Amino acid sequence: MSNDDVTCKSACHDLMMNLGWALDRNASGEGAELFADGGGIMPPVGDKLETDVRSFLAKRSADITTHHIVTNVVIRQIDPTTAEGRAYVMVYRAPTKPDALPRPLPQSPQGAGLWLAQFRKTAQGWRISRFETAPRLAPA
Repeated sequence: MSNDDVTCKSACHDLMMNLGWALDRNASGEGAELFADGGGIMPPVGDKLETDVRSFLAKRSADITTHHIVTNVVIRQIDPTTAEGRAYVMVYRAPTKPDALPRPLPQSPQGAGLWLAQFRKTAQGWRISRFETAPRLAPA
């Protein structure tokens, strides 16, 4: 594995982890900065790529705090400027108020599925060019 492969895999892995971290802190602007210009999010419901990532993420409810558990991340560099990745994700959701820790833990995750991402190397480094969630499990 070349140094470029290692650098790509590490940077793209960090992008996926940092997106989860931004979502869990409701830091939509920070999350949007992880995307390449012209990048987009494919929502779990619908068939339209949301290219205004900042506005799309800003619509997330501040009344719900999420906790994403991201595992089994695999990144594959396709060529010197593009890569793809996937990960298993479980998400817990809890009311934001009262804002006291620890919050009550829900009985089960509210969802489990896949994160599928495409990455592009830009002048600012690696960025997400397309991000898709693929729900697989929901509470019974």
